[in-house]
Amino acid sequence: PMILDAADALVDEIQKSEINARLDIAIERKNAQNEFTMAQSIAQDVVRLKYDYLVTLTTPVLQVCAQVNKTIPHIFGAVTDPYRMGVAKTPEDHIPNITGVATFQPVESTFVVMRELFPQAKRVGIVWNPAEACSEACTQKARIAAQELGFELLEVTVTSTTEVMDGVRNLAGKGIDLFLTSGDNTVNLALASVAKYLQEHKIPYFTNTFSDVEQGAFVSVGADYTEVGRETARMAIRVMGGEEPSQLPINNYVPEKIYLNLALAKAYGLAIPESFIQKAAKVKE
Repeated sequence: PMILDAADALVDEIQKSEINARLDIAIERKNAQNEFTMAQSIAQDVVRLKYDYLVTLTTPVLQVCAQVNKTIPHIFGAVTDPYRMGVAKTPEDHIPNITGVATFQPVESTFVVMRELFPQAKRVGIVWNPAEACSEACTQKARIAAQELGFELLEVTVTSTTEVMDGVRNLAGKGIDLFLTSGDNTVNLALASVAKYLQEHKIPYFTNTFSDVEQGAFVSVGADYTEVGRETARMAIRVMGGEEPSQLPINNYVPEKIYLNLALAKAYGLAIPESFIQKAAKVKE
């Protein structure tokens, strides 16, 4: 859902822009359905058909397109860490035809919230796929944040979505107090099932995608991906207006928001401080 939110906002921002009125831009939306081979095929088509511009959302799509496309101006968004992937060394030093918006998941902020709401909690569980660069970056941040705030981080690695629930059950069996998902597309595909299982076992579920509360997460501390989509569009509009991607620094942009599921807090018998409720951008009653 977050990527669809970002895509809708991106298209809307371009369509209502002055540059669109001037150039009458034709936007073609292509969805790789989380399939690597389909993403490769789409990227090859874009290069073969010599599109004027390429705008991508998510890390896996950026990875695929960066390998295939060496010439078409490419603007990316909804990417956690382009530096770890080799697309860029610094915001200014990046592949010449590629620039965009980097949105690091607010992992540290999430652990601060965990500690604020659960002063007695000891063990945090995480399931993640090591093949995903963004997930690895988030897990490394989680290890540091957990240590700094006195949590033990218990990890299970998976290679596909079919393995996710076994990983969650494994961690629940080890007595985790809280569960975290951060920047992992493999786990996100099973999010509703994970949330349902954790609710049944009264294990509060934290994520870094703002909209995940709608699918059953307890607290989401994350970027507002509608805003990320709009910011990605603004970068694309600058390129369409004649600026070179090589001259545009990557924009590190995290519009951080908290979404709280108050109904779940009541089901868990948790008293959430009024100060925290006031901090939340959105509350599900």
